[in-house]
Amino acid sequence: MGFHDFLTRCVEETDGQKFYLRSLGDRPRKDPANIFTQLPDLASDLDLLSYLPPTGADLFSSVLRVTSSDLQIWTHYDVMDNYLVQIQGRKRVILFAPSETKNLYLVGDKSQVHDLNNPDYSKFPRMEGVEGYETTLVPGDMLFIPALWHHNCRSIDFSISINTFWKYLPSEEYDRKDVYGNADPVVGAKLLKAVDAACEDLSRLPEDHRLFFAQRAISLLESKLKLSNLQ
Repeated sequence: MGFHDFLTRCVEETDGQKFYLRSLGDRPRKDPANIFTQLPDLASDLDLLSYLPPTGADLFSSVLRVTSSDLQIWTHYDVMDNYLVQIQGRKRVILFAPSETKNLYLVGDKSQVHDLNNPDYSKFPRMEGVEGYETTLVPGDMLFIPALWHHNCRSIDFSISINTFWKYLPSEEYDRKDVYGNADPVVGAKLLKAVDAACEDLSRLPEDHRLFFAQRAISLLESKLKLSNLQ
């Protein structure tokens, strides 16, 4: 399918078909997408780089997204800051602060709660009372999405947008194989893997023991990392 044909189908939605395009790198498994080298004519119309932080920012990727109307991307987080620029159509975005992480029922970087308009509170009771920040982007709008903030995007109309991601941690802290910007930083991934292994071991113990050592682990994390209110 040619790009012109793809755009036509996105707009017309013949037979109810929906389409979604996300640009990839020249070597999709090795390179992040980069419109500045892959789509220079488009990039020249957008003054994206001037909006990056003046110091300490390392451009990671710039991603073109084209979607049919009424398409939703699942709630997820990225590990890098990014700007979402709306070029065509309207897009609804809902943001959730990192403090809501335990209430979003994550599997990996994605929430299991797919219907944010009508969450199943019997299945996801902690979603009740979760605070989100909702906005609707129109052409020309730019939204800053901080790293680790959960976000859900839905195209209201036929939509064209661009994400520009940049690293704010030293490069060695990121997974060197990550081309999407959503793999946990190396030390975070290591911690989660260790917790998963420890939970498997603890599952052999009675419930009161599991609860006791879970509380001990939370207390240790709070003390060592100088955190509070992890529970």
